[in-house]
Amino acid sequence: MFTAAHEDFRIASRRVNGDAEGTRQLIDVLLQHRSHTADQVVAGIRASLTVGAVTADVVAVETRHHPTAVVPARDLTPLTNSPTMSAGPDGLGGSCR
Repeated sequence: MFTAAHEDFRIASRRVNGDAEGTRQLIDVLLQHRSHTADQVVAGIRASLTVGAVTADVVAVETRHHPTAVVPARDLTPLTNSPTMSAGPDGLGGSCR
């Protein structure tokens, strides 16, 4: 989700860091959406803009400080039809069932 906060960050980062580096910083911020909610990342962006530190590292730190939502953990329940390993007659290697 590209919000007004993202656009503000892009503009500020390119002004401070130059076009190429500013764009790289924005890409790094966008990648934070992989592990944090949109609300958390936007809060991190706004916090970084407030202090004038327009780098992805500052956004990342501020994003982790935003407590509103937690990204749900992945379901690690084993599949019921997954193969199991059993030891062979000698106690070593075996076969999949």
